[in-house]
Amino acid sequence: MAQFHRAVESGEPTDFETVFVDGDGQVRGVRAQHLPLLDGDSVVGVLILAYDVRQPNGAVVLNGSTQLTCRQHEILELVASGLSTKEIARELSLSIETVRNHLRRILHALGVHTRVEAVVTAQRLGLLPPRPLRP
Repeated sequence: MAQFHRAVESGEPTDFETVFVDGDGQVRGVRAQHLPLLDGDSVVGVLILAYDVRQPNGAVVLNGSTQLTCRQHEILELVASGLSTKEIARELSLSIETVRNHLRRILHALGVHTRVEAVVTAQRLGLLPPRPLRP
């Protein structure tokens, strides 16, 4: 609540990790962000985002059978950082076609159609950390 009040009172975004007990009684870790919605200098609302803080370890299982390999996860992280296919290929010393093949498999594994959807879905699933807030 203190972070929420800070966002409302100061108009500054907050970014923190916490734990809570869900409806099934399981303790869950989340990374939360409060983004003040401003109209001029007045805070008119607060957008709250929460992400599961699980981190991948090796191959990442998505739905019991689909996995992202370590290389695919590495490529997904580079996509999230804003690199183009050509820049990823150069960074990893791969051919552009190899990167495209990895991207196709990543999109299919995540059940999405675009790179932006892949990044957002990966963040929601805890495969990528959310982007840090800047003041």
